[in-house]
Amino acid sequence: MGLVNVYYLLMESTYGNRVHPDRVKTVKEFVEKIRETLDRGGHAIVAAFAIGRSQEIMDILFEHGVDAPVFMDGMARKATEIYHQHPQYNSKPKMVQRMLEQLNIVRHPGIRKQALKEPSVGITTAGMLEGGPVMYYLDKLHADERSSLLLTGFQVPGTKGRTLLETGKIELDHGTVEPKMEIQRFDFSAHSGKDDLMKTITTLSPEHLILIHGDEKISGGFTEELRQQGFKVSNPGVGETVIL
Repeated sequence: MGLVNVYYLLMESTYGNRVHPDRVKTVKEFVEKIRETLDRGGHAIVAAFAIGRSQEIMDILFEHGVDAPVFMDGMARKATEIYHQHPQYNSKPKMVQRMLEQLNIVRHPGIRKQALKEPSVGITTAGMLEGGPVMYYLDKLHADERSSLLLTGFQVPGTKGRTLLETGKIELDHGTVEPKMEIQRFDFSAHSGKDDLMKTITTLSPEHLILIHGDEKISGGFTEELRQQGFKVSNPGVGETVIL
């Protein structure tokens, strides 16, 4: 057994097939791309999930001293305000306060127009381009070679974000376009990579491992690999029951 007697371990398997790139390197490349965009007079539109990811991006921009107006739009606005209202649950409440003082909250459409008057950074939903304010910015900037669209999360197959990455095209209100703005995805996933998953398994050494939250092919392959290493593993599908 491991450090404690673990009989059953329910664990996600989202990235049971690969290791995430080095986080420090990812952040460095992200900030560099933001600065490149600003230096050429463009707008850096950061498509991010409202809870967690948007606040993380805001933190990164503040920590690295990105010198440009930063606007936050979409559902992330309310989520960020909730973070601030409960500082006792935040590890850096004073820093959050300073960030909010410098942040431009988009509370009405007029501020969106203001955001595009000079080089700026826009953190906005939706993270997979399925709607929300990000579509406004794409409509206005897709033909601007100086600007960039930075995706910061996984793009589910079938979403506009995934289609854009695979085909270079996206459907806007006035039709399908092939953006000239720079498009890049950064791996800011909050899910553990395969190396961390394996570390958890070997440290806890459960008698029975139950893999959940993962693509069928990925979790299935991970299951077989773990069984070959001697672990007892269940990989239930949707609607299946595991008897403990």
